Amino acid sequence: MRVLVKSLFEFLKRLTNEQVASYKWGLDDPQDIKQLEPKLELVREISMHELVGFSRFPLWVRALYRVQDLNPTLRRMERMLVYRY
Repeated sequence: MRVLVKSLFEFLKRLTNEQVASYKWGLDDPQDIKQLEPKLELVREISMHELVGFSRFPLWVRALYRVQDLNPTLRRMERMLVYRY
């Protein structure tokens, strides 16, 4: 699986002629953010295919997100977290 993911990132890198993004930090558990700010309350986790405009993404982008969904780690990588004070 690791080889497949690496191949996908290399393909995207060549396709866009840009460097692949590097993440400086991330959350394993969305509740971890409460350690930084206890007043925050997690309202919702939104995955990419829940977005209203997801169907307008190019086919290769939608396919990439579907492949990411097969791996539990990658599934949670591209998500949006909505918090409330």
